[in-house]
Amino acid sequence: MSSFPIVERCKRFIKRSETSRVDIGAIMIMVIVGGIYVATLLPGVGHSGDTAKFQFVGYSLGTPHATGYPAYIILNFLFTRLFPFGSIAYRANLLSALFAICAVYFLYRLLTSQGVSKWLAFIGAITFAFTPTFWLHSLFAEVYTLHILFVAAVCCFLLKWVQSEDDRYLLIACAFYAFSFGNHLMTLMLLPAIGYLVWVTKREVLKKPKYIALVATFILLSAAQYLYIVWRTFDTDTLYLETSARNVKEFLWFVSGGQFRWGMFAYTPMEVLTQRIPFFLKQIWSQFYVLVLFIPFGIFGLRSWRISIFLGLFFAVQAFYAINYRIPDIEAYFLPNYFILAIFIVVGISAIIKKVPKTYITLALAFFVLMPMALLVQNWVVVDQHDKIAKIRETIAVLESVASNALIVTPNYDIFEYLMYYDIAEGWMEKDVYITHDFDIDDLIVYSRGEQSLPLTVQNIQAPPGLEIYLTGVKKDNLVEAEQKGFIIEEVREGLLYHIARD
Repeated sequence: MSSFPIVERCKRFIKRSETSRVDIGAIMIMVIVGGIYVATLLPGVGHSGDTAKFQFVGYSLGTPHATGYPAYIILNFLFTRLFPFGSIAYRANLLSALFAICAVYFLYRLLTSQGVSKWLAFIGAITFAFTPTFWLHSLFAEVYTLHILFVAAVCCFLLKWVQSEDDRYLLIACAFYAFSFGNHLMTLMLLPAIGYLVWVTKREVLKKPKYIALVATFILLSAAQYLYIVWRTFDTDTLYLETSARNVKEFLWFVSGGQFRWGMFAYTPMEVLTQRIPFFLKQIWSQFYVLVLFIPFGIFGLRSWRISIFLGLFFAVQAFYAINYRIPDIEAYFLPNYFILAIFIVVGISAIIKKVPKTYITLALAFFVLMPMALLVQNWVVVDQHDKIAKIRETIAVLESVASNALIVTPNYDIFEYLMYYDIAEGWMEKDVYITHDFDIDDLIVYSRGEQSLPLTVQNIQAPPGLEIYLTGVKKDNLVEAEQKGFIIEEVREGLLYHIARD
């Protein structure tokens, strides 16, 4: 009798699932990962200004910052409009969780295609699902889980193609890859690895007119996604227009990420060696801990050296780009690297299990079954967002205090986006509440005279004259400047909201 009865039950369940026509592992991924993600989901606005922006910009068919993310925006629009439950913010957050669950499913399918048993592929997939960075980004509105979904789908179908040489899988992979450019241009990091894999596997497909025509069609359709920005730029009903395309130069600047070029390859070689690489390695350890020891076994345990080199090349190019990129939320840019490492880890574990003597197999099973459970327990407190309601309360308090016929000015980006969410998605604009991020005291002086309207930040509308003016998210220096310019300041909510008016 085993000293691990729960493991014995798992073994019996696994044995049945291996022979079942129904893919129990896939179903359990949906149930377990989906249930835990929903339980820890951010309930509304919060986390960051970008999160709030992605909560309303799809619903309202606006444009966010560069590169515009049209694929994500359209999917966000469809889901937030069609899914009937919860607030608009909650639906947008839930969409990130759904993308993440689908990515975990593709990881599971990829692992089984590499000879990993279904039960171990299931354990490995949910282990990745509970790594802190991936789990956290699955809980609020952002583009990163959709990016990992595209990466997982492309890798899964490419590896199926390598093993079967059925060109349909290559075309499916190409379709996913082409459309992924409508979400995040970080997908470019996958291109060298795809080129290598096609060249060493079946380079003659590059000469087939039919395939060339199909791939060209995918590329054209993918590029057409960015016409969304042109459409929204010239539609006067667009309420939020941060990325615009009034001419070709502006269009190319935005879609190529011109807004963020300052941060690309911003580190010196010495900084990369002494700071960035150690930081990257520390981040990897924080995701997988001792499991990183299985990575070398996975590199040698894959079914083909072509696959190992393909995954390794993608990992190297992605790491080189992310390590050299100066951006506050750089941890999200490491997610593709974590995905690749998860493959190596699980394949490595599978290779070792196959060599474990039968007398120790139960002990080995106990260890591997506990992997996702350990990460789940450890990371739950770190990533859990379900009770993060402070920003919701603060934002509603501000809006309820101004009530209607008001202009709210805030130099704080996050607060601006929180307010914009309620203005656009929750109907506060209908109460003639207007929000602007630009804090220019001279413009406010002119506006306060009641003689002209005020252009609003990244919006196609202007605040009409005569509205009461409020400040929120301001620093003491902002208040001092306002007083020096002749404004009378009245504190409406302590440290949160101020009413200002001219003598």
